[in-house]
Amino acid sequence: MHKGLLQDFLFSSVNRAYNSYDSEAFRTGNIGVTLLKMGQYSEAINTIQTAINMRKALLPLLPEDNIDNNNRIAVLLNAIGACYQGLKDYSKSEEFYLASIQHRQSTLGEDDSGLVSVYYNLACLYLLDSTKYHKVLETLQKGISIYTSLATIGKGSSQDKDLLIGGLTELGIILKNSGDFDAALVAYHQAVDFRKATGENENSFPFFNLYINIGMTLKGKKEYHKQINYLQKAIDLIENNISAVEPVIYVGILNHALTAAQQLGDKEKETFYTTKLQMTKK
Repeated sequence: MHKGLLQDFLFSSVNRAYNSYDSEAFRTGNIGVTLLKMGQYSEAINTIQTAINMRKALLPLLPEDNIDNNNRIAVLLNAIGACYQGLKDYSKSEEFYLASIQHRQSTLGEDDSGLVSVYYNLACLYLLDSTKYHKVLETLQKGISIYTSLATIGKGSSQDKDLLIGGLTELGIILKNSGDFDAALVAYHQAVDFRKATGENENSFPFFNLYINIGMTLKGKKEYHKQINYLQKAIDLIENNISAVEPVIYVGILNHALTAAQQLGDKEKETFYTTKLQMTKK
C-alpha cells in the first residue's frame, strides 16, 4: 500500500475508534448524571468514575480534541462532588469539587468560565457546615473575580451571575439568622457591589431584596437611621413600579420603617411613614 494511503488509512482507523470510544464515554457519563439526578448517588459515583477513566484514556489519542475532553472530565468530577454531597459525605464532596477546580485550572486555564459554577457549588457545600462559613465568601469571591474578568470581554453568563448573587444572599441570610450581623452585611454589600460592577443601576428592581435584607440586618444592630435609609431605597423602588410587589409587602416595609423612626424618636419620619400607611388604606 502507498505510504500516503497507509497513513490515511491508519488515521481513519484511529479516528473511528476514537469516535466510538468517545461516544461510549459520553453515554456512560450521561447515565451517571441521570443516576445522580435520581438520587442514586453510590451507583452514580461508580458510573461517573468509569466515564472519567474512559475520558482520560482518550487524552493521548487525539490531543487536538483535549479541550473538550478535559472540560468533560472536570464536569464529571464536579458531578461526583454533588453525589458525595447528596450522601452527606462532605469531606469527599469537597475533595471532588476541588479536584474539578484543579483540573480546569491546570488544563483549561485559571479564568475558565466553567470554574464559576464549581466555586458556587463548593460555597454551597460550605454553607452546610457552620465551622466553614468563613470559607463561603472567599470561595464566592473567586467565582466573582473570574466572572468579572469574563464580563469585560462579553463572555459572562447571566446564569453564573445569578448563582453568585444567590450564594452571597443565602450566606447573608444564614449569618443574620445566627446573629452575626456584621458578617451578614459584608455578604450583602458584596452582592450589591457585584451588581453595580456588572453594570446594573442601583435604582433598579434587582436590588430590592438586597436593600430589604440589609435594612433588616441593620435593625438587628439597632442602627435605625441606616435601616431607614435602606428601607427607603426599597420603598422608592416599589413606588416607581407599584405593581412589582404585593401590597402587603409594601405595607410591611412601611411598618418596619415607622418602627425604626419611633426607635430614633424622629417625629418627622414617624409622621412621614404614618401618612404613607394611611394612604394605603384608601
